[in-house]
Amino acid sequence: MTQPNTDPDFPMRTSASFLATATMQGAGILIIVEGKDNDPYVYSKLIQAGRTSAQVQFAIIRIENVDQSSIGLSKGTSGKHAIINLFKELQRRGELSGRIAVDKYCCLFMLDKDLDDSKAAKISNPHVVYTPNYDIESSLFENTNIVELIAASASADHLTVKSKIKYSGSREVAAIWRDWAALCYANDVLGIGSNIGFKPSKINVPFHDKTDPIALKNYRDSLVSDAYLKGIPETQVDSFIQQGLDIFDSGSFPISFKGKWFYHIISSAVRSHLAPYGFDTGGIDQKMKSSLRSLANYDLILWNELRVAIFEAESRLI
Repeated sequence: MTQPNTDPDFPMRTSASFLATATMQGAGILIIVEGKDNDPYVYSKLIQAGRTSAQVQFAIIRIENVDQSSIGLSKGTSGKHAIINLFKELQRRGELSGRIAVDKYCCLFMLDKDLDDSKAAKISNPHVVYTPNYDIESSLFENTNIVELIAASASADHLTVKSKIKYSGSREVAAIWRDWAALCYANDVLGIGSNIGFKPSKINVPFHDKTDPIALKNYRDSLVSDAYLKGIPETQVDSFIQQGLDIFDSGSFPISFKGKWFYHIISSAVRSHLAPYGFDTGGIDQKMKSSLRSLANYDLILWNELRVAIFEAESRLI
């Protein structure tokens, strides 16, 4: 089976010429990703899980390695905004797929969904694929055994992890910040612009502890005050906070939960509950990132939209 090109030093190129360079390296399907920590490895695993033809090659391209000066962005520009701009430029030129010399190619743009569906901001195009959860890390945590992850990251035995930390799964971990996620949801969807942002929780101290009701009230009141300055009534703020809470109570994995938040909660619990017993908790966040990529079940993560996009891209090239 042909392995996708995941070279992190994929050469800088303009949006007009990088297609030719990529296809010269034998890559038929070009997977453009926004992140550099997890995305290249994770998407290469997902592609291998979802592909149906060994004849078609893939290349994973980090958006920051594309010189986008032709569309008003500088070298090294990264993130979702840069991917969307590159997509729109190639769409305008009719170059989302096609042929260069004798080589066929097809571009797929991988985007974290964030809250785009709640804000009716998703791009509907077969070349654009959104994560099923808030971001790709959320999907990794959703489909990873949390006990195994903690044990591997802290070099601890499973029995101790189960008895001291007692997390049954990722949804239980996420529920600890249920109230904070609801505040962030309301702030983002309503466009209030509060300093709450999607930052780590300020109402769970330490991070793995339950919500402080006084802090929750203070931040809710602060959100209402910021909304008032933008003409958004208190009732609407509370309605969207409740909508955020309902997401957690619906039984499905919370779409408003940022993947990086899991690191904060779990590492806090590990330091509190395992460090006193002599387990290695130094650099636990970085160890967890590495363990997460290794332990995630990619067959479960692979969602239908990505599977269909891979199949359709392969069909264009065979």
